[in-house]
Amino acid sequence: MDYIYLDTSAFVKRYVEEPGSELIDKIFDDAYKGEIALALSYWNIGEAAVVFDKYRKILGLDFRKILYTMLREVKMLSKMQQLVIINVSPLIIKNSTRYIFQYHISYICS
Repeated sequence: MDYIYLDTSAFVKRYVEEPGSELIDKIFDDAYKGEIALALSYWNIGEAAVVFDKYRKILGLDFRKILYTMLREVKMLSKMQQLVIINVSPLIIKNSTRYIFQYHISYICS
């Protein structure tokens, strides 16, 4: 099974319409079909809540509804074994930092 890690920027695109949301929706559709699995960290969920709160202030979006939808979907995909939530260790941070500077990557969509 191939895993796709979504950083917070990509993850938020699932719940708030932004450039790149269409691609993220396709990735989620593929996960629901069992073609891929998603990976997130606990940090992504917390950071997404902060972004949703920002959008609430700026755009008047329903923060609670978006957060509920996100948590419901995370739970559902986890039960389907199509999503894993990983702990972020110092080794992951070290390796991620190396890849960022080596390949100039920071998120899945721009």
